[in-house]
Amino acid sequence: MNGIDLDDADKIWLNLTEEERAEFKKFAQDVNINDVIPEWTPWWTRKPDIELVQDITNKDMSIQTNISKYSKAHADQPDILDPIPLMSSLTVSWY
Repeated sequence: MNGIDLDDADKIWLNLTEEERAEFKKFAQDVNINDVIPEWTPWWTRKPDIELVQDITNKDMSIQTNISKYSKAHADQPDILDPIPLMSSLTVSWY
């Protein structure tokens, strides 16, 4: 497969031997897709490790501890890109 574009399925297929093609076809027929590809769960549907709203009278948790726990729980969220345009610049005013 050296020098073969791995995004070109036709070229990959042509470079396989008949035995490899037969093995692939058998695998494709017999495999349960859930055993090969794990189920994806969007980050926004997962329950956070900490409660996002907390009683401020709870003195055993510092603000920095809460921020640290929240950051770890949401490490796979996309970064917010700066600068975020003002909503008024994205909408048309009719009055």
